[in-house]
Amino acid sequence: MEESPESAVLVHAMVALAHALGLGTVAEGIEESSQLEVLRDQGCQRGQGYLVSRPVEAAAVLELLDATPAPSPAP
Repeated sequence: MEESPESAVLVHAMVALAHALGLGTVAEGIEESSQLEVLRDQGCQRGQGYLVSRPVEAAAVLELLDATPAPSPAP
């Protein structure tokens, strides 16, 4: 997304389309804090990737969620 202007335009268009249709958005493959910042600025509601957490066993997911504070709502 950051390396290609075309990718940045595509991501922006997909988030805007989802919002226009009343759908939620989930970004996958977030690895850099700068990617997360861009996605948040565009209104992407959820994300996953190595920046957030490495893969974990299913049994550890609830423990991980309990230990993680809820994110602040977007303005």
